[in-house]
Amino acid sequence: MEVIFVFTLIILFLIIAGKYITVSVRDVTKWKQTERELIESEHRYRSLVEVSPKAILVFKENRIVFANQAAMQLFGAADENDLLGKSIFEFIHHEDRVELINNLSRLSKHENVAMREYRFNTLDGRTIFVDSVGTNIMFNGHPALMAVGSDITEKKKLQEQIKMSEQRYKSLFDYHSDAVYSLDLEGRFTSANKVCETLSGYSPQELLGKSFTEIVYDEDLDETLRLFHLSSGEDAASMQNIVTRLKCKHGEILSLNVTIIPIIVDEKTVGVYGIAKDITEFIKNQEMVEHLAYHDYLTGLPNRNMLESLLVNGTIMIKSIAILFIDLDRFKIVNDTLGHSMGDLLLKKVAERLREALSDQDLIFRQGGDEFIVILNDADRERADAAANRILEAFSTPFQLNSTEVFTSPSIGISLSEEDGETVETLIKYADFAMYQAKKAGKKTYRFYSCIKYEGNFDPLKMELDLHKAIKQNELFLQYQPKVNLKTGKIIGAEALLRWNHSQWGMVSPAKFIPVAEESGLIISIGEWVLRQACQQNKHWQDRGLPPMVISVNLSARQFSHSSMAATVKRVLNETGLDPHFLELEITESMTMDLEHTISTLHELKRLGVLISIDDFGTGFSSLNYLKQFPVDTLKIDQSFVRELLNNNNDDTIVKTIISMAHHLQLKVVAEGAETREQLVFLQQHLCDEGQGYFFSKPVSAEALIEEWTKIEQLVKEFGISQEIDHTMWSEEVYPMNRQGLYDTLSRI
Repeated sequence: MEVIFVFTLIILFLIIAGKYITVSVRDVTKWKQTERELIESEHRYRSLVEVSPKAILVFKENRIVFANQAAMQLFGAADENDLLGKSIFEFIHHEDRVELINNLSRLSKHENVAMREYRFNTLDGRTIFVDSVGTNIMFNGHPALMAVGSDITEKKKLQEQIKMSEQRYKSLFDYHSDAVYSLDLEGRFTSANKVCETLSGYSPQELLGKSFTEIVYDEDLDETLRLFHLSSGEDAASMQNIVTRLKCKHGEILSLNVTIIPIIVDEKTVGVYGIAKDITEFIKNQEMVEHLAYHDYLTGLPNRNMLESLLVNGTIMIKSIAILFIDLDRFKIVNDTLGHSMGDLLLKKVAERLREALSDQDLIFRQGGDEFIVILNDADRERADAAANRILEAFSTPFQLNSTEVFTSPSIGISLSEEDGETVETLIKYADFAMYQAKKAGKKTYRFYSCIKYEGNFDPLKMELDLHKAIKQNELFLQYQPKVNLKTGKIIGAEALLRWNHSQWGMVSPAKFIPVAEESGLIISIGEWVLRQACQQNKHWQDRGLPPMVISVNLSARQFSHSSMAATVKRVLNETGLDPHFLELEITESMTMDLEHTISTLHELKRLGVLISIDDFGTGFSSLNYLKQFPVDTLKIDQSFVRELLNNNNDDTIVKTIISMAHHLQLKVVAEGAETREQLVFLQQHLCDEGQGYFFSKPVSAEALIEEWTKIEQLVKEFGISQEIDHTMWSEEVYPMNRQGLYDTLSRI
């Protein structure tokens, strides 16, 4: 029994011991597995920590006890020894120190602390931004704090740049001096600054969602829409610019200069920006400047610039038009006597009457000065005639200039496209020429160019155009008519006379082409050419050894009144090398009506050393009192007196009186038009100094004058008075009158 009991106990012990051993073995195995897993986990943890892109720091009592590779790079450390043992506060930026202390304190109390941004100073002198979070951990069996962070310095810089860009954009948008707005692809406003409200009257809130088409002026809408679609379409790549008009909230219309810029996101157009500048005042000023450029400031009529612009643009059609060229008669008298302000007022009144006399379809231009041009559309000779008569009738009553009544009349030249043709410019020239003929006809009348051009079988405008080319084509030339000393018979001078040998018409009379040159202004350039040619010829004769003589050149009224007359004479003398006292300038008596100008110009010429002669004396109306003030050297008796002096007692008396008066004024006398021996003898008997006319020689070329020189000088000896003449001043035997009788005679002439 005992043996069985003992055996049973042994069996039971073995069973229990076996179970215990089994359990122990199992426990050891499990522990080893756990230990292995812990080692692997720690290895994984360390590997993860080491290779983590996040910077990981562990610190106890604020001192760093662990730093991974990313943390060392973050702080610019060469190895962990540069960080381990150092206080985290050695690296924190001084402005973030307090916040870090507070957050570490909260962590140590196991409070939750959200991710924060800190600035740290690195070992290599940089300041960086770190986005970090902290937590409590056990490190080597002791409590510690772990911080995980990322370098967000570049991100912060980018954010700052974006922020600054947004601020700049907002400033540009909000404070731009122009209206700035944006539209979606449907043309609806998505933003608008305050200037948009200033311009349109709509607040930015009122504009949001509104289509821009609602506020664009109707006439400008199509073009504005076209440019909007160009800027907002799929191929939009550049900005567009347009001038358009805006319908404001309160009814005003503004002119805007709008720049449209596509908004492109990810290479796709999502809308447009608009920048609008108010140019209303600029447009008004531009229109005013344009108006002043093309309209006469005084009368408000279109001016010459407008006429030329219409001609260039082809607005005025040549078919069936009439052109009236109008010049006011006696306008200069109004200006000179009443003053320029009254003259300006007269021009305004004239413009008003022209408007009243003509229809709205007729074009009226102020050409300049006191000249006006009227263009009648769908006009024939009958309509032009009627219009000219209406203008004459409109000017028949006096003009009221303040408290003064003034009369002026128009001289009108008319050209017709159906009769005179070609171009508007040509028709204006025709009408201008016809106007001068109307003035010659007595003023206060009109002349048709088509009537004038058939008088004498020449075209006056073609004559003017051909005169422009005559010098270059060597069609102009000079002939010379000698002047002979009636005492000695010697040639002492020659008058240079202009001739024109036209390539088609042959020799053209000076009586025809000189007035055309005078009216067109060509006489200035032609006159200078004559002066130069005559001076050159005289110098050439002297260089050949011929006896010195005076060359005489006629001045036209337009030449004489030209401001540069004296300067031109001086230049020609210098260029040709002719001594001034061998040049005589001839002016007509009618050119001396303007006393002040005449005296001034003559003295200016005399200072050059040239001689002055008054041509055609006795045919004008100069006062003898004026004559004694003129610094002249010679009087030329007009040939009309010489021609009839043996057949007409009055001409006889006039010639003798002029000779006597001239000698009393210490002037020489030249008689023109001497054609017979009897005339020669008469002039010698009455002590005329010089003679000129066909008796001696007709005008000839320079070469012919030299060839005929001796023959001409023999005429006085052969046909003149053979006995020596007493050249003392006139006596009672020759002139049976006293000095008072002389002036009485002159006063009757």
